[in-house]
This record gives sequence, structure tokens and C-alpha cells, in this order.
Amino acid sequence: MNQKKKKELIKLVQENPIIELACRKIGIARSTFYRWKFEDKKFSLDIEKAREESKEVVSDLAESQLITLIKDGKIRAVMFWLKSHHKDYATKVELKGKVKLATDELSEEQKINVEKALQLYGLTPNKK
Repeated sequence: MNQKKKKELIKLVQENPIIELACRKIGIARSTFYRWKFEDKKFSLDIEKAREESKEVVSDLAESQLITLIKDGKIRAVMFWLKSHHKDYATKVELKGKVKLATDELSEEQKINVEKALQLYGLTPNKK
């Protein structure tokens, strides 16, 4: 029974990457899906492969719609395409400022602690 439902689930996810929707269609709880995924390595690999394939299909559909909008002269679509696919139109961040190197001296307490640590590791002669 579980194997049949797992196969159905994989098929549904190949068509649509939304797990919740696939679970509802075959009548299982989302928690059951995650338990199967955790317990069955083959199912886990198969479902991830199915999800990646369906995400690619959805991305292709979205890109197709975007191209249609560009052809229709929709300026926001044109801007989005250029920002996403052309380096000259990508969002840029410019930072200006000065770098200040910290060259503060150690406090007396810090100097004593460093000296003790070096002595513990035998890196300096013991003071008498």
C-alpha cells in the first residue's frame, strides 16, 4: 500500500513541485511524507529528483511568460530581464569609507595574561 502511494506521490511531484498539494491528492498527511522521506532513502532520492524536474518545468513556464511580457512591451518585464541577465543593468552596491586598523596597545592585565600563557607553553623563560 505504501509503495503504491509513494509511486503516486512521485508522479504528482513530477508534475508540480508543491508537496502539500501532492499529499492532499493521495490522502496522506505531510508528516507521513517526511517520515517516508526519512525512512526510505530510495524514495527520498526519487522525490528530490522529481521535485527538481518539476521546478525546471515551472521555471521554463515562468521564463516563457516573461518573454511574452517583454514582447508585449511591458517595461517592468524588460527591466527584470535586464537586471537578471545583463551585468550592466544588475543592481550594484557601492561602499565608500575609510578603513581604520586597530593598533590599540594591550592593557596591563592583557599583557600579564599573554605572558602567563606563553610561559605555560614554554615559549618564554619564567620570570623570577
